[in-house]
Formats: sequence, structure tokens, C-alpha cells
Amino acid sequence: MLVKVSSNGNDKALELQAAMEILAEVFGTRPGEVEEMILRRLEERSGQKARRRALVSYSRQFILSHPSDKVFK
Repeated sequence: MLVKVSSNGNDKALELQAAMEILAEVFGTRPGEVEEMILRRLEERSGQKARRRALVSYSRQFILSHPSDKVFK
């Protein structure tokens, strides 16, 4: 067993533990590196979501401040 996750009867925790062990074997890394990879990916996703929300917000502001009849005439 590479990573110890306290499950307290939680099947998801056991699934996570198994997945992390598989990833460590596949990538030939230490269990701590697998956790770092997962955390880095989650951070990237949250950053992408923040940029997407900012773009949508900007687009809405642009559309609301420029009525379509004025933009296309």
C-alpha cells in the first residue's frame, strides 16, 4: 500500500486511495508526487474557471453597454 487514506467506511476514500496507488505505479512516482499532480490540476481548473467567468462577465458588460442596434448600424 503506497498511500494511507483514512476511510472510516467511506468507499470514495478507498477508491481515491486505489487510484492514487495506480497513478503512482503508472507514472513511476512517489505517492506524494501523485497528490501534487492532482492538486496542481485542480488549481489549473479553478484558474481556468475564473478566467472564463471574467470573460463572460466582460462580454455581458460590453453587450449591455452597447445595444445591438447601435453596434451593427
